[in-house]
Amino acid sequence: MKFEHLALWVKDLEAAKHFYVKYFNMKCGEKYINPVKKFSSYFLSFESSETRLEIMHKPDILENQGDKGMSTGLTHFGYFCRK
Repeated sequence: MKFEHLALWVKDLEAAKHFYVKYFNMKCGEKYINPVKKFSSYFLSFESSETRLEIMHKPDILENQGDKGMSTGLTHFGYFCRK
């Protein structure tokens, strides 16, 4: 199994991207935008690792609301299973 990425909902996508690029020296891919779902995201990576960080934003995602629905913070892990 290969750990492929970790995904986070963020309140401010551009500020989050700037933070990871500046303080962790991560490389950023192109911005993905889905205008129908009002969803946008970036994949960021370290030069020395194949594992990526996905930061995602939707205006209807709540900030730290726990069990009241989807909220900012960790949302999923992505991985590949090899045969």
